[in-house]
Amino acid sequence: MGNDFNGNAGLVLGAVSGAAAVCGGLCVVAVVKEKEKQPLPNPGSPEAIKRGCKCPVLDNGHGKGNHLDENGKPLFWYSMECGLHWISP
Repeated sequence: MGNDFNGNAGLVLGAVSGAAAVCGGLCVVAVVKEKEKQPLPNPGSPEAIKRGCKCPVLDNGHGKGNHLDENGKPLFWYSMECGLHWISP
């Protein structure tokens, strides 16, 4: 796994369009690729896995999300090693 801004290995929770999230008490910013020719599949979904996604499958409900934010949008755990969903800040 990659390191967050404090040098700690871990995953990041955020909305598909990018969000700040708390991971183990540490705030990290998730930046998601938005300029794809095809719609970007949700992290952990079968389609994302086929395209090389390294994000957690079970924690992301196989692409359905971990839970919903206050606006009803699904939130996902992202791996900092996922070349499909993660761009280093």
